[in-house]
Amino acid sequence: MQREIQIDLLDVDVWALMRDKSPPPLGITIDGPRGRSLNSEGAAAVPMFLIMTITLPVATNLVASYLFQYLTKHRAKRIRIDREEITFNQGEVERIMREKIDIQH
Repeated sequence: MQREIQIDLLDVDVWALMRDKSPPPLGITIDGPRGRSLNSEGAAAVPMFLIMTITLPVATNLVASYLFQYLTKHRAKRIRIDREEITFNQGEVERIMREKIDIQH
């Protein structure tokens, strides 16, 4: 069983993310970053996002810890997880990942 979670990158060093080739932990895959065109010009008009695929069962704290460290490494300040903007800190990432993963069970 798998769970896909979209992570919108509202304020992240996207270029560093694109160059990062470090593999995620077993059971987690990251697709992206990708952009969506809004028919405007300029980089600010292209929202970037990742798709995190989680193969269940996997420890929720492993997923949250990996995501927080991954985005911290790339200087994330604002993110949205499955359309819910959160305060970017470890506690909030853990809370939302626990909610999103446990919905599947």
